[in-house]
Amino acid sequence: MHSVPEMLGGFQNRNRQEIEKDVFNTFLIKENCVALLKNFITEWDPALWDLDFLAECTSGQTVTVKTGKPYSGDRVPTESECDFKQQDLGGFFRYLKTYKDNSTFHYAGYAHFAILNNATPKFHSFDWSWAGLNNFGSHKSTLWAGSAGSFTPCHKDSYGCNLHAQLLGCKEWLLWPPEHDLCPTRLPYEESSTFSSVDVLKETHVKSAVRIVATPGDVIFIPKHWWHLARNLETSVSINTWIDLASDSFDRLKEAIARLLVFSLKGSDSSQSWAPCTQFRNLS
Repeated sequence: MHSVPEMLGGFQNRNRQEIEKDVFNTFLIKENCVALLKNFITEWDPALWDLDFLAECTSGQTVTVKTGKPYSGDRVPTESECDFKQQDLGGFFRYLKTYKDNSTFHYAGYAHFAILNNATPKFHSFDWSWAGLNNFGSHKSTLWAGSAGSFTPCHKDSYGCNLHAQLLGCKEWLLWPPEHDLCPTRLPYEESSTFSSVDVLKETHVKSAVRIVATPGDVIFIPKHWWHLARNLETSVSINTWIDLASDSFDRLKEAIARLLVFSLKGSDSSQSWAPCTQFRNLS
């Protein structure tokens, strides 16, 4: 398993002031490798949030919550092995504050701020200007919150680079470069994500991974098409944004073709295994 500095080239020697002299996202994109910025957003407004604040701001907002068994050993459960239900987000944050049962996880992931329109204005009053991303506010952000053991399965994003900010708790990441063969599959189908069809926790894959444990105040930069598996080691809240790239236009065309083929093959099959993300579960 690789440590982060081995993958960063000269980046780990640059302090925050030096980075801010450059266009933040341009520098990272040119590096084209995973970057961990320790304690980088400690004064950013979302870094000051706690579960009580989040519960107050999001009460009355419905989201999809994934429930399942935490993984152990060398196998990560598939999305089709988990349950999904609608739940009040404010109530979910209150539930997380007291939840202690490590035999089951609960995860409200991939919740776009743009559709969290029942949340209070102070929940949306932040931007990513510290990263050189002008006009990137909450509408360009996504929320991830869950109990210990909750996870996002190994996948790679179709578009852009991923800037992920850890607000509460600790999250473990395993990452692999695009050229690492993790046997991509589009089933189950999720738009803009390609899943791995192998057990990525097998020793042959783990030893070639980059491992990061993000703590509150940390930011992780994930270059385009890098594979990643993320697991909350404790109750955790984070938000991210994706940075668009010029090469995304061709990938959006490929994604449109993939969607057409998947749903043509799906036909009248209502099996839940086709689509892990609730935004597609009701499509026919």
